[in-house]
Amino acid sequence: MGHASGKTPLVAVLMGGASAEREVSLPCGRACATALRGEGYEVVGPDAGPDLGERLRGFSPDMVIGDCRMVEDAACNR
Repeated sequence: MGHASGKTPLVAVLMGGASAEREVSLPCGRACATALRGEGYEVVGPDAGPDLGERLRGFSPDMVIGDCRMVEDAACNR
């Protein structure tokens, strides 16, 4: 994985979700995605909802970034 392999890594930046932090999570997630794109990564930014696990399997990202609270709220580990 990574630039050395010649493959552009796909990074999923989780944002949003149903928690009280949603309004902070969205712009923070967008800023993170923008920074990663600037470094040459391919980025998807799914809104963390109850179907997040299924959506991530569909994206097959090389890496997933998100804050712990949001990931717990989205039941990502199911």
